[in-house]
Amino acid sequence: MTSESTATDPRHFVVEAARCMEDLHCQDIVVFDVRRLSPLTDYIIVASGMSDRQIRGVAQHLGRLATDWSMQCLGVEQDATSTWLVLDLIEVMVHLFEPITRVHYDLEMLWGDAPRIPWQRNGSIEPIHSPHGDEVGEFS
Repeated sequence: MTSESTATDPRHFVVEAARCMEDLHCQDIVVFDVRRLSPLTDYIIVASGMSDRQIRGVAQHLGRLATDWSMQCLGVEQDATSTWLVLDLIEVMVHLFEPITRVHYDLEMLWGDAPRIPWQRNGSIEPIHSPHGDEVGEFS
């Protein structure tokens, strides 16, 4: 992952971000390719977290990962009770929900026509890397 094209390709970032989210115990992670469906972003990641603390921590970790990939973060928004959080990375929008809130918004139905990006590891545990080949540290 040291090539310049990989370092700037948001598709590679969403795969790494989804794997990172799995490592941080998010559930039901789905990555949509919405390049042909949305004028606002290229990819959407939807995942469930089990608590507001986990959701905030995952968002912070993804923000650091985005910085490692030289991706700009336009902002983070969350509802008052921290059951939903969106991280806007321009080419990528990350939605983290507590499960009940996720069912309410049902983004999977909204983006059901979008192709899904496979991100799962093929049975092996691989460390998460920045686009420069450095291993990204564990979340603390």
